[in-house]
Amino acid sequence: MPKDNQENTVLTDIIHSSDANKIFHNMYHNISDLILFLDPLGRIIHINHAGVNFSGFTEKEMLGKFFLTIPGVFTKEYIKEYLIVFK
Repeated sequence: MPKDNQENTVLTDIIHSSDANKIFHNMYHNISDLILFLDPLGRIIHINHAGVNFSGFTEKEMLGKFFLTIPGVFTKEYIKEYLIVFK
């Protein structure tokens, strides 16, 4: 088996293992960076602890909000650029 295929198989095995879920869960909840999961309309459906701490709002208050409206995270310039790109 070529090396690339072997690496892909190993990676696939890791991703589909129960350990991968534990690793992801640990990383998601303990990383110091904001991590958001969005629905197709850009509304927050999950936010990690760092995101909650950064925003100053509770997780419940953040859920369902459009991600660009998080105070202090996105500058007006970023939002303008986002709106131009996704027009």
